Amino acid sequence: MKRYSSRVSASIGSSAASSSSTPRVRQTCIASVIGAAVALLVLLFLPPAQRSVLPVDATVRGEALEQAFAAAITKVREPHSEWSIAIDPADINAWLATRLPRWIEHDPSLASLTSLTTLRLASIDGALQIEQPLQLMVGSIIASLRFTPTIENGALALEVSTPRLGRMPIPGVASELTQALASHVRDSASLSAARFRLADGRVVEVREIRCDAGQIAILFATRTALDVAERETPPTR
Repeated sequence: MKRYSSRVSASIGSSAASSSSTPRVRQTCIASVIGAAVALLVLLFLPPAQRSVLPVDATVRGEALEQAFAAAITKVREPHSEWSIAIDPADINAWLATRLPRWIEHDPSLASLTSLTTLRLASIDGALQIEQPLQLMVGSIIASLRFTPTIENGALALEVSTPRLGRMPIPGVASELTQALASHVRDSASLSAARFRLADGRVVEVREIRCDAGQIAILFATRTALDVAERETPPTR
């Protein structure tokens, strides 16, 4: 009889311990869910580790970049000689914010570029990063996308990485963005062709693009109008 009573007591004690542990398990699960939600919000609202910059004197720097670039590409140079320029991404951001809207206003055919006026560009080692602010009901977050520009067979090619919202990667969107961006580059002659013709017939070719922290280096070559004409003229039979 005593042995039976001890078994019953042990069983009751085990059930009580199990019942008392159930609330602790629930509390642990709830705490984990809340912690994950907080971490998610922190990642969403934290800006990217490398940030783009829009300078205070954006109007002045945007105009200076446009004038300097125009002078560089139209300069008379030795035939087939290579030359390079280094651009601060902050100057590009200044141009996008202040000069591109003026070009769009002057030429309505450029209206499709309006969305670029709010983009911000940063240069890191080996890649470029574009940023776009998104306004949500709970606040503003930064969407960003890194890509590596290269020149392949005389055309611009882009290797696109995983997009992010804040600092949180969104891998499911990466393939769609990559395909859309690559398709846009292929379909747009002004973007895909790494060369452009000047008013005097010369052609400026983009040979290389190198991305460093805070600087974009671009290597060019200028071909003469005669050389261009000889290459574009089909051989006679």
